[in-house]
Parts: sequence; structure tokens; C-alpha cells
Amino acid sequence: MAEPDEGPLSVDPEWQAWAAENLIEGASPAEVIGALQEEGVPEALAERLVAELGASPLLSDRKSTRLNSSHESHL
Repeated sequence: MAEPDEGPLSVDPEWQAWAAENLIEGASPAEVIGALQEEGVPEALAERLVAELGASPLLSDRKSTRLNSSHESHL
């Protein structure tokens, strides 16, 4: 059983969505991890979340779609 001072064992779904949105918008993994830590998420848990999001095909697809849309709007 986790000790109370060890922090959460998982990241709140709202913070997961926030992290994913920010990564899609171009925030660096370090920026997202740092912001999560400022909100009380332990470093290891924040790093794991960002790594999992980064490995997600869904996130990659969203980033590609965003980049293509951005590129097309500049043409």
C-alpha cells in the first residue's frame, strides 16, 4: 500500500488530457513534465505519462494532422 506522502499513483484524467493537448500543440516533453510536477505529480509518474503519450499512435496522428493543417494555412 502506498504511503500518503508518495503522491498519486495515477494522473487525473483531466491532467492526462491537458498533457496530450499540450504535446499536440508543440510543447516539449520537459515543459509538460515540469508543469505536471508543479501541480504535484511525482516526477517519475509525469515522465511515464509523457512517455506513454509520446508513444501513442493517436497522439502522433493528431500531431501530424495539426502540422499539415498549419503548413497548408501558410500556403
